Amino acid sequence: MELGYWDLKGFAEPIRWLIRYLKLEVKETNPKTPEDWFANTKVNLGLLFANLPYLIDGDFNLTESCAIPVYLIRKYGNPTEQLLGKDIQEEARVRMIDGVLGDIRLALMKVIFGPKNPAEARVAFEKELLVSSVIPTKANFLSNCLGDKDFLFGHLTYADFMLAYYTEFVSAFIFSLDLESPFYAHPNLVQHMKRVHSLPGVKDRYESSKSIAYAAAFYLPFKLLTAEEVEQRANKTTSTK
Repeated sequence: MELGYWDLKGFAEPIRWLIRYLKLEVKETNPKTPEDWFANTKVNLGLLFANLPYLIDGDFNLTESCAIPVYLIRKYGNPTEQLLGKDIQEEARVRMIDGVLGDIRLALMKVIFGPKNPAEARVAFEKELLVSSVIPTKANFLSNCLGDKDFLFGHLTYADFMLAYYTEFVSAFIFSLDLESPFYAHPNLVQHMKRVHSLPGVKDRYESSKSIAYAAAFYLPFKLLTAEEVEQRANKTTSTK
């Protein structure tokens, strides 16, 4: 089996966590440059909808970060774990969390790619972090959904992988501009993230990938912190409160 994605965390990292959690043997292919992907790899793989990330499993191929986890769990997951939900209602809510996080992703992308320098980026993020804006509003919804449970629906689902990753991913961008993350305003979201980081397989991937970039530096008007630097920043903030 082969997973294709940039040599970045990006939007494929929760899939990597899932792969390790399921103990799957997967070869990862990382295009070196956009030119390498668009001119060579993309046109030669025979993908139905060529995109990154992609998964090739024998004669079957699949793209889109929302579809790949469903396939992996359905085919290789332990049915008793119910990682997609225990019934049709819970499965729908797992997909609902994916949609909520998609709203956060769109809001994040809007403030990342517009600014031309760190000062402009900081102003854009400050506006997005206002109480009525998408990121803090959705973070509050997610915190309320989690409540005092260990996992969103009382047991581990793929929604927990996504939420934990977005807690660290979005916070990395915000901390990089020396601003406060709305996710870290909710202790239950931070503890949930750490709980997922400690899962079998996920822990090894998280620890070994702390220095891997979340996004390509040439796309950003500011220096993006790594997971290791985010931890240091978060610990420093906690110790001063």
